[in-house]
Amino acid sequence: MKSDSTRIMEKTVILSGDVLLPELDLSEANKERLINEVFVVFYGVALLKMDVSLKTAIDVNMLGLNRTSDLAQRMVKLEVRSSASPVEKFLRKNQISVSGE
Repeated sequence: MKSDSTRIMEKTVILSGDVLLPELDLSEANKERLINEVFVVFYGVALLKMDVSLKTAIDVNMLGLNRTSDLAQRMVKLEVRSSASPVEKFLRKNQISVSGE
């Protein structure tokens, strides 16, 4: 009998993308795959360095989160959306909405 973690890893696919770019810089084929096949989205991106420009920090921490959320909202089979982003926790706690580009 296979363990739960083995079954999960068999269903996990890693795609190349970039939270700094519109539509996460995903190919149309990969976007369609995500929109039609994904059940779970876990967002774990955060830039906590203090030596980057404010624009870069906002792009990664806020707009990257927003870009990912926008895509997740289009996922027809999505059941779970989770985040380990400290920025998202702050925004939710303070009821702050960040709009895209």
